Amino acid sequence: MDRSRDVRLVEHQSDRAATLRSWLTAVGEIAREANSATSLAALLTRIADTACSLMACEFCAVLLIDLSRQRLVVEAAHGLTADYVARYNAERPVQVGPGPLGEGPSSLAFRTGRPVLVADTSIVPIFGPWDGVPFEAPYRVSIATSYRPLGRDD
Repeated sequence: MDRSRDVRLVEHQSDRAATLRSWLTAVGEIAREANSATSLAALLTRIADTACSLMACEFCAVLLIDLSRQRLVVEAAHGLTADYVARYNAERPVQVGPGPLGEGPSSLAFRTGRPVLVADTSIVPIFGPWDGVPFEAPYRVSIATSYRPLGRDD
């Protein structure tokens, strides 16, 4: 009998249970905040902070559709300055739908309601226009997901 294998299996199950507990706790905290009298800005900031904490990221941005329904704008962030967010929204807005180089992960996640992972932004054409842009927060991995109420297509 391989007792070291059994110990590794128990440790792995314990790690998975701890991870699941932390994610469920975080979802519960966000749900409580969403159902309280908190402001939308505070809720979106909580979501950005929680996403960074759970995924061990240095920064995160929460984007919402603008009134024209043509672009996604950063409404809250973790790890990014207000000046950077303002510049990002003004100079490099996220277009909804495909453009000349394809469709970005945030747009695709928004439109389909499915998560999108780009493991290496340096080899994906849609990120080409960002080459050479001085980033406050340079990144090579992009994860985008959509938070949409069930049954809504907008």
